[in-house]
Amino acid sequence: MQKLIYKTEIQDYSDEIDQSIIDYINSESIVTIESFDNYNLIAFNWHDLNDNYRKSFKVIIYIDSDDLFFIVDNDNAKSTIEEFILFSDDNENTLFLFFRNILRGNNKILEDLDMKISELDEEAIKNTSDLMSLKIVKYKNRILSLKRYYEQFEFLFDEICDNDNNLFTKRCLNNFDILHNRVLRFISQTVNLRDYLSQIREANQSAISNEQSKLMKLFTLITSIFMPLTLIVGWYGMNLKMPEFTWDYGYAFVIILSVVVSIIWLIIFKNKKWFK
Repeated sequence: MQKLIYKTEIQDYSDEIDQSIIDYINSESIVTIESFDNYNLIAFNWHDLNDNYRKSFKVIIYIDSDDLFFIVDNDNAKSTIEEFILFSDDNENTLFLFFRNILRGNNKILEDLDMKISELDEEAIKNTSDLMSLKIVKYKNRILSLKRYYEQFEFLFDEICDNDNNLFTKRCLNNFDILHNRVLRFISQTVNLRDYLSQIREANQSAISNEQSKLMKLFTLITSIFMPLTLIVGWYGMNLKMPEFTWDYGYAFVIILSVVVSIIWLIIFKNKKWFK
C-alpha cells in the first residue's frame, strides 16, 4: 500500500503499521532516518525555496517491504507534498521519484541566487548605506537556510545508502547514490555562494571605511586650517595692552595674517596631495 495521510489518520492503518511504531511516530522523536529490522522511518523538514516567508513543515515517511506512507500534519502540507509524489508499483521507486522531484529545479534556484549576488557585488562598492548591509545580511541568511536544508538530505541519503537493515535493493541504492551526489553539489554551490558573499561584505566594509577615512580627512583639514586662526583669536582676545591695539593698521594686520596662514596651510595640503 502507498498512501499520503494525515498524522491524525495513522491509527486507521494499524493493520499495516504496528501499534508501537504508531506510538513512536506520534511521539515526534524521529530524527532524519532510523532503520529498524523490517522498516525505515524517515523525517525531514520541507521548505519552499522560492518563498522564504512560507512556513516549513515536517514530513514523516514509513516504508517497509509492502507499504509506503507519507505522513503530514495539515492541509497545506498535504497539498504541497501531493505535487511531488508519483506513485508507482514499486515502493522504492516511488520513494526515489519523490525525493528526485523535491530536488528538481534546485540548480535554477542556485543559479538565480548567484546572479543576484553578482549584481549585489557591483552595488556593494558604490552603495555604503545601511540598506546595503541589510541586503547582505538577507542573502547571508538565505544561503545559510539553503545549506541547512541540503545538509539534512545529504545525511538522509547517506544513511539510506548504508542500508543497515538491507531493506533496499541495489538498484534503489544506486538511485539514491545519484541523489546523494547531487545534494553534495548543491551544498558545494551554497558554500561557494557563502564565500562569495563574504568577499562582497568585506568589499562593502572597505568602501565604508574609505568613506569614513575621507570624512575624517576633511575634518582634519578643517581643523588644521582653523587651529592657527583660533590661536590668533585667542592671542588677541587676551585682556592685555598690546602695541597692535594702538596701531592704525592693527585690525587689517590680523586679517591679513589670518588669510596668509590659511593660504600657507592650503599650499601645504596641496603639495601633500591631501585634496585627492
